[in-house]
Amino acid sequence: MIDNPYEAESFTKISSALSINLGTPTSEQMQAIQISAKTAQLNEVPWVLDPVGYGPILAWRSQMT
Repeated sequence: MIDNPYEAESFTKISSALSINLGTPTSEQMQAIQISAKTAQLNEVPWVLDPVGYGPILAWRSQMT
């Protein structure tokens, strides 16, 4: 799993596929996610977005402020 923006592009280019799991990312991880998604698109690397769980089972993530 690469979550470093300095490694994201080169690693994504050599990958067979990309899975982006959002979890609770830091600012740096969000940069890496954006770089990886763009690189995957430009290099025709298939990718999937795995969103964070939401609802009563993860109440602390689902609170509206």
